[in-house]
Amino acid sequence: MSNGEMIIGIEYNKPPMTYIDNFDDLTGFDIEFAEAICSKLGIDIIFKEITWSMKESELESKNIDCVWSALTVTEPRRKIFEFTRPYINNKQAVVIRSLSSAKIAVKSSSTSEEALLGDPYLSQSNYTTASSQTELLNFLKNGLCDAIIVDYTLAKFYVPNNKSDLKIIEDIHLQEEQYAVGFRHDGSLTTLSEIYNLYDLYSPIILTDYDYIMDNGIIIIGYEENVPPMNYYDKNGQLIGFDVDFARESINWDEKEIELNNRRIDCVWSALTVTDERREVMKFSRIYMSNRQVIIIRKMDASKYIDIENFSNVKSSAVAGTLGEILIKNNLYLSNSNLIISSSNDEAIKMLDNGDVDAIVTDYTIALHLIANDYKNLMVFEDINFGNEEYAVGFRYGSDMTIKVNELINSMIIDGRLEALAKKYNLINFYNTAMKTDGKSDMNYIMSKGELIVGIEDNSPPMSYYDSSGRLMGYDIELLTELCSRLNIYAIFKNIDWNKKEAELNDKNIDCFLNSQSISEENYNNIDFSIGYLINKQVVVIRKSDESKFTNVESLSEVKMSAGHSTVGEELFRYDPHLLKAKYMASSSQNEAIAALENKTVDAIVIDYTTAKVNIENDKPNLMIVEGIILQEEQYRIGFRVGSDMARKVDNLILEMNIDGTLATLAKKYDLVDSFIPLKTTDSKYIIGNGKMIIGYYGEYPPMNYYDNNNQLTGFDTEFSKEICKRLGIEAEFKLIDGNVKEFELQKRNIDCIWNGLNVIEDKSSVIKYSRIYLKYRPVVVIRKSNIIKYTNLESLSTSKITAEFNTPEEKALKKDKYLSKAEYISSSSEFKAINDLRNQYFDAIVIDAISARGFIDNDYSDMMILDELTDGEEESYAIGFRSGSDMTTKVNKLINDMVNDGTLELIAKKYNLLENYKSAITIKENSDLNYIMSRGEMIIGVGVNGPPISYYDEYGELTGFDIEFAKAVCSKLNIDVLFKKIDWNKKEEELNNKNIDCIWDGLTVTEERRNYFKFSNPYLSNRQIVIIRSSDASKFTDIKSLSEAKLTAILGTISEVVIKEDPDLLKAHYTSSSTQEEAVIGLNNQSFDAFVIDYSAAKSIINNNNDLMIINNIRFSEEQYAVGFRINSDITEKVNDIILNMILDDTLNTLAKKYKLTDLFAPVKITDASFIMNKGKMIIGFDKSNAPMTYYDENGQLTGFDIDLAKAVCQQLGISVEFKEVDWTEKETELKNRNIDCIWSCLSITEKRREIMKFSSVYMKNKQIIVIRNSNISKFYTVESLSNARVSAEVGSLGETAIKTYLSNVIFQGFSVPEDALIALEKGHTDAVVMDYTIAKYKINNGGFSDLMIINGIELMNDQYAIGFRYGSDMSKKVNPVIKNMTLDGTFNKIAEKYDLLDLYSNKNKSSNIIIRVILFLASFIVFITAI
Repeated sequence: MSNGEMIIGIEYNKPPMTYIDNFDDLTGFDIEFAEAICSKLGIDIIFKEITWSMKESELESKNIDCVWSALTVTEPRRKIFEFTRPYINNKQAVVIRSLSSAKIAVKSSSTSEEALLGDPYLSQSNYTTASSQTELLNFLKNGLCDAIIVDYTLAKFYVPNNKSDLKIIEDIHLQEEQYAVGFRHDGSLTTLSEIYNLYDLYSPIILTDYDYIMDNGIIIIGYEENVPPMNYYDKNGQLIGFDVDFARESINWDEKEIELNNRRIDCVWSALTVTDERREVMKFSRIYMSNRQVIIIRKMDASKYIDIENFSNVKSSAVAGTLGEILIKNNLYLSNSNLIISSSNDEAIKMLDNGDVDAIVTDYTIALHLIANDYKNLMVFEDINFGNEEYAVGFRYGSDMTIKVNELINSMIIDGRLEALAKKYNLINFYNTAMKTDGKSDMNYIMSKGELIVGIEDNSPPMSYYDSSGRLMGYDIELLTELCSRLNIYAIFKNIDWNKKEAELNDKNIDCFLNSQSISEENYNNIDFSIGYLINKQVVVIRKSDESKFTNVESLSEVKMSAGHSTVGEELFRYDPHLLKAKYMASSSQNEAIAALENKTVDAIVIDYTTAKVNIENDKPNLMIVEGIILQEEQYRIGFRVGSDMARKVDNLILEMNIDGTLATLAKKYDLVDSFIPLKTTDSKYIIGNGKMIIGYYGEYPPMNYYDNNNQLTGFDTEFSKEICKRLGIEAEFKLIDGNVKEFELQKRNIDCIWNGLNVIEDKSSVIKYSRIYLKYRPVVVIRKSNIIKYTNLESLSTSKITAEFNTPEEKALKKDKYLSKAEYISSSSEFKAINDLRNQYFDAIVIDAISARGFIDNDYSDMMILDELTDGEEESYAIGFRSGSDMTTKVNKLINDMVNDGTLELIAKKYNLLENYKSAITIKENSDLNYIMSRGEMIIGVGVNGPPISYYDEYGELTGFDIEFAKAVCSKLNIDVLFKKIDWNKKEEELNNKNIDCIWDGLTVTEERRNYFKFSNPYLSNRQIVIIRSSDASKFTDIKSLSEAKLTAILGTISEVVIKEDPDLLKAHYTSSSTQEEAVIGLNNQSFDAFVIDYSAAKSIINNNNDLMIINNIRFSEEQYAVGFRINSDITEKVNDIILNMILDDTLNTLAKKYKLTDLFAPVKITDASFIMNKGKMIIGFDKSNAPMTYYDENGQLTGFDIDLAKAVCQQLGISVEFKEVDWTEKETELKNRNIDCIWSCLSITEKRREIMKFSSVYMKNKQIIVIRNSNISKFYTVESLSNARVSAEVGSLGETAIKTYLSNVIFQGFSVPEDALIALEKGHTDAVVMDYTIAKYKINNGGFSDLMIINGIELMNDQYAIGFRYGSDMSKKVNPVIKNMTLDGTFNKIAEKYDLLDLYSNKNKSSNIIIRVILFLASFIVFITAI
């Protein structure tokens, strides 16, 4: 890990495990698997081809770190290799040409040879050996032997189906074996297996979370320390409590999800409240305890508080990250209190007891215990009910451990043990409430057991059936599996008697049924159904031999007919006037009805269209559907118990899967497009179909949304939204939401949009789809009018105390200002709280947006005034926020543009004194294409729709293709809508210049001539022109000259036409243009043309769909490139180029190219992070100026330090320049992601949390987290225990803060923005200790003027390591690591370390690593996670 790379030894000729593909790329199951593991480890991967017989010596000499290339586990090898857990079961297979008597060949010194020699029959054969398995295949193909014995994985690769000229003898069972990764002796997988056709070999070693934990023989439980009565330390220092007795490893509560996912713990079992947000990242057990949030006050203050309104202006507290904190921030009255965050319940209760705060909000269970035992002077304010919560055990997302744990919980409930525990800890009321609540909710019942048992009939293709390998497949199966995946539970399918489905449901043997069987009318009263997901219709099926006999419904009178029992088909015989006359014979199922028709027991049957279609197409060619008979249509739904609240939860998921395209993809896969089209919907259809738009807002925000004197919601946004809804013909419904979870509310469809002064934030564009902007503003500084003489400008505030709302543009603007950044800063939870705190003199100034400021001042805060506007940077914007991917913005943007044009929006802006902000948003800058497009909120893209894979219409009649998806992705990142307009390709330049379109984006080839009419983006695909002919003409047309007399075609107006006209041989041919790709292909097939000149990208798709056509490989025209064509001098190209670059570097475009099989055309334009940095010739390095001796300014104002000198030396070796950019340390990850910097190089510690978002270089320095105190306290603070209840500080977001939360959870924590501020506070006695990096502490004490401070010897809270942090997935570490290694060897490192007195932290010796354990753990995690999916 310290080297930052893993060198993997492989053999290249082992398909499908490791091999070179047709594009000369190294690929295979093992290659992709290894890349995924190393990506999760956050290290580089280097594949090295080795001589297989020398693999042991290569490993021993450390030329490689492991062997990962179909390495079979054997007992002799265990003495040489340290193996990971196995990941593929393999076996030896016999491959033959035919069933002749065998002369057998095997690879020498292989498990194949062992299998042959160990078999009593095969050992008697005449066998020969070969040097490799590939050579064996050639032996067999060339007739040099009759059979070969090879790895089954290899055999499957070369014999993929029964059409091959080779055959695997499946009935011969030789020895089985397993693949694993082999290390030196010192020390999504299901999807991947399906890609390489290895699922049957992978499935035997699938490991579930339950297997993993049970195999370990121990369950590691993460808990938050001191949460009585759930878990706490008694007077003897023993960990006790309800959760401890019920079920230990203390964790940082803020990082519980990370601890869980990284398998440092197996579950979280510590008063863990079940929430919908947590369900997204955890799998919960069944509920075992109820709870609620309460307010604790001092008994002496009881008379002060009558109701919750009395808590508006008090000092309140709650533990960071708890539901108590969230409740305070979002309650209408508590949000006005002065919130002081506590690090623990102990700290909060002590602050209340000491009078530092007036009230705390915490769990009722905790409150009762604390008051009963230690704080009898406190009390619960009982008159407020915040609603009930539930406790459960939290496991990893997708874990199956909940099934076993739920069985045990249920057992403890039945035998009374859990009730006895509840009584022991005085929790019986909470326990009883949980037991009562648990039985009422079907959803809680299903979610808590972690599985949905689905009743099916398993022989109903294409809805549910078993494939050839015995796997349950079908539309319904995939639908339910995906639905349960989104619910974070398992789908368990149970075959049932369809006639007893209601009884199975009501007896809870199943939770729902979903077999797309028709449901009769009478069943609708006994079952609660979900919304529909497919349209079905009843059809009449007959034998083909009777086609002339039965042509309409009248012809079925008196005919022997059948249908499945209890289906709609059977019901039709009861009321259809013609079917009533038929001679009806019931069948137990639709399949039995089909059998009766085939056996001529009946002459016609009525069954579901889906069932009929698949049976006829697959194996019943003697049957047919009578097309002229149209019977009843219906919708397939999921059936739940009557009154089940699970049905509504599932409705939302089905709707989500409909809108996001999941159902459309499934329908396409199972050839059910015609059955899905009538139900296909979009977000706008859903909203408009409901007849209302549910608008989320999060409190009063004048002048945007606020309550007037009549308590009516009013304001700019309120009137604006009502007018938009009026024009849409729907109602506007306003819903108050928690602003901290607004994205979650949107995603879960509790609201349809956010319309409440919503800032457009680029980082949120992945979860929010913004409308066009309608107001702009700049942040302003607000002060009390009484301080007008004291504070006259921004500079005068540099020593004041200021605040802004957390994580907003205002906070960022404050931190960037050269004066305000020097002030003492504490963030606020909301602007409303900030202005109240300003009024109450907790702060001297606040930074809020100008619109809010004017709204507050004009209404209730006339004692405030705006001091100044922060003019640095761009203006901030307001927009409406819809769900990611929503098409509602297209409709709303059109109406906004209408309101701008007809003056309605301007009138509303005038009314609320926002005219200046409105005009700033809608004003279009002259000659700015960017402003013109962005102000409209849409980009109109001209396309020719020339065919797949670039642009074409799919089965649903929707425009799709590589360029279409690419354009949508770019526009999404621009936060604008995309509108595609089909144009006459010959008039594309005219359409662009007339502004009928904004660009051309449809396989547009860059040419010098076109540069006169277009401003091109950077190229995103390479291309070339090729010639397609009929395969039968392969010998006739071999090169350009042979086409000189041929009949040629190309699509009118394309580059292909230009190629024909410019080539001297093709110019002689008989040329006729085609208007479309389809027309050209048809002409080629019917011999109207001999050859078709077209783009290679399109040709690939044509050949795939037309087996009788081929490409003439000997003809290669010059390479071309595709780019987006904008208007000449357009300024939007730079913005688009940035996005294209990001999409190339983050692999988005590569993924899209893979989808459309264009990787070979993408490869020439593909660049990596390293090539991006190297090509621009410099590396931009983010640093923190407060980290002496690593990165700091010396007394002359010069940037210096160990990291600075090291970075300069490394960049010099790389041949590039270096630029240092100071960053806000809390924003460093964002700066890196947004490419404002190329790396973070400023004593950056490696943590598991950072590995998930960064790529680290090799380690270049050791470090440790130590404790600094005042010299005068040397006898007071000398151990970790002596610091209990002390005031301890650290830099916010640093490893020091993590160390405090992990090892010093009982202290009173205060965070500082820079380490020096923390040391100053320590020196002045405002805090008792500071936890920080040893490197910085040592320098500050010895050289920084803090000689009154000292490091506590003997206490090292955490050992850590410094490395360079690059973007996640970056390959720049591969460039930097060798340079660092060379500098270690040549002494450069020593010189720099000695200069800054850091030799004790720097060592050039190689350190052993626990890499094997980490890979094994990741491998197990990979298998468990993919299994869960």
